Amino acid sequence: MAITWSEAATSRGSWKQIPLEGTPLREVVHFAGPKDPEGRSVLDDGRAVEPAFGDLEVVTAGTVRMSMRRHGDSSYLVHYTGTSLILAELWVRFDTVIPDEEFERDLDEWIGNGCNGSAGYVVDARMALAGAE
Repeated sequence: MAITWSEAATSRGSWKQIPLEGTPLREVVHFAGPKDPEGRSVLDDGRAVEPAFGDLEVVTAGTVRMSMRRHGDSSYLVHYTGTSLILAELWVRFDTVIPDEEFERDLDEWIGNGCNGSAGYVVDARMALAGAE
């Protein structure tokens, strides 16, 4: 899957790839409300990877279904699903132009623990999903 990310998504901060490429998914959920955003990717094995997505760019290949549903008065949930859904790539960054050593250390620890549960930060994310053709 050849990916070209938007210029806006690459213009500030440094990106770190999360080593989950090729992982089968059940679904990806993005919750966006007036305050705290959330994100959850449910893997086929039942684990939940939960970085809280601030700005999120998603590119897809094959058949990926996106549905949006209201969640309260001023929020919505976006679900990405599909047959044989695969996480092709996931990149995150902490939205700051100043390097944050604590974020880098915590993110490395989260990755080292299998990316289970919450990453503990709201991150900008770039995600590539591939579904069955």
